[in-house]
Amino acid sequence: MFDQTQQKTGTDIKVDTVEGTVAAAMHHPTVAMTDEGKALVAWQMLAAKENWNIKVRVFDGNGTPVTPTELTLHTDAKGDHINPSANVFQENQFLIVWEKHLKWEQYKDLEIIHQSIQAAIVNGSGEIGKSEFDIDAPAFTKKQNPKAVRLQQGGMVLWQVK
Repeated sequence: MFDQTQQKTGTDIKVDTVEGTVAAAMHHPTVAMTDEGKALVAWQMLAAKENWNIKVRVFDGNGTPVTPTELTLHTDAKGDHINPSANVFQENQFLIVWEKHLKWEQYKDLEIIHQSIQAAIVNGSGEIGKSEFDIDAPAFTKKQNPKAVRLQQGGMVLWQVK
């Protein structure tokens, strides 16, 4: 962790609870921090079945984990869940958005990907307040790199870069 002057404070914090060396299987970390100092870290992680999942973990202002292990944000094991973006949503909640890619199996000879933008809300105690929901309807068009941007009034804008 670092303070406001960019000086390192304390020791390094291991975010995931996976044993061994799997650094190559974790990508695209994102961090959001509340005014009270709670931080949510989200990343994509390769699962044993070779699908990418979105994982999150919440920490208090001292870097102590609020949850004993990381959480998986989605219940749908099909497809790849990638490129998370997190931001604070209201006082003690985090909004996480990501891409979902699902290979269209109807035409085995074609590489057709069905894409959507999904989101979930995690509260400051590390519990999933609202499990995954579609922000943008699934379609065969490119939906990439969603960004959660907080408005001063407390709302959110979901920005998609194509």
